[in-house]
Amino acid sequence: MTLRSDSAAIVRTGRRAGAGLPAFGLQAGLPAFGLQAGFTMIERRVARTILVGMILAFATILTQSQRVVSGAQRNMKANSAAAAIAQTFRRDIRQATRHGLRCIMQHTDISTPQLVATTAGLAPSRTNPLIGSGGVVHFGLCGNQAPNPPPNPPLPPVLYYQRWVLREGATPSGDIWPFDLAFLQSFTRSYIGLFVEDCSGCTPGASTRLGGAPISIPPVSVPPVTIGDVNALWQVLADKCEWMSITWTDGSKPTGGNLNWDGVEYVAGAGYAPTGKDPAWRDKAFDPNDPTQIEFAVSKGAGRGYRALWTKENQNNWPKLIKIRFELTPAPGDDKGNEYEVICPVGR
Repeated sequence: MTLRSDSAAIVRTGRRAGAGLPAFGLQAGLPAFGLQAGFTMIERRVARTILVGMILAFATILTQSQRVVSGAQRNMKANSAAAAIAQTFRRDIRQATRHGLRCIMQHTDISTPQLVATTAGLAPSRTNPLIGSGGVVHFGLCGNQAPNPPPNPPLPPVLYYQRWVLREGATPSGDIWPFDLAFLQSFTRSYIGLFVEDCSGCTPGASTRLGGAPISIPPVSVPPVTIGDVNALWQVLADKCEWMSITWTDGSKPTGGNLNWDGVEYVAGAGYAPTGKDPAWRDKAFDPNDPTQIEFAVSKGAGRGYRALWTKENQNNWPKLIKIRFELTPAPGDDKGNEYEVICPVGR
């Protein structure tokens, strides 16, 4: 009886002393609060899963934001480059003179169109501290000669732009030609035709001579590898140009229609092909007795494609506008580049 009375007293004492302290019952031998003071195993797993989900969601948002920002920055750079290219095209085509020559051509070996034209007016050199009295412009697409071992994807073509400065008596160096515009104007149309036939040879680095001056598709490497590659960068406008179209118009148009454009167009999935208003006109042979005729030949010898040639002998038949379309890829590996169109008034 005494032992039982003491045990009951201990129990009662524990209950009375419960001011913030756990009361122990001798019968159960467990804390009075049991498992109610913490999380269960299931609750902990649920909380951990929610936390992991929140971290992953934040990481995804951060990655997508960085991707959007990087894409916007690349597009801004491409747009800035396109604006500079458009300014260059418009400046030199506006300065083109009818007392020289202009030729839009396509060699079937490389398929891409090219343009050669003489310009009048002050022409500052980009490789020497000299200023010429005119120039010869030659631009188009060429391959990038930079090292590109597999399994890397092929490098996009390079948009090259040669602006040869005419300065009589100067030492040939860089972009300097030691002649003046009058020297080029002295050439007959037949000689110019032969020159144009060869001036854009398909082998990079192979040069043709116009009175000792080289015209060729440049062998360029972007990024440069050697000092020679660095010296050749003055001929590069853009290093990631997927394609280019060059067309021209004489201002004519069908009734109620748009301007007639003729030249070499790029069609996605089909490549390059002549396009224009009068396919039959392209088969006309050059008539030296008709100075108003545009000399045009679809097949002018082996490897020759489209060619439209204007010289000082056909003053009334020059194009009024030249349209240049091209696509710049903002960064290697991008699926789609930015397309641009530049319409250039022709100098009078």
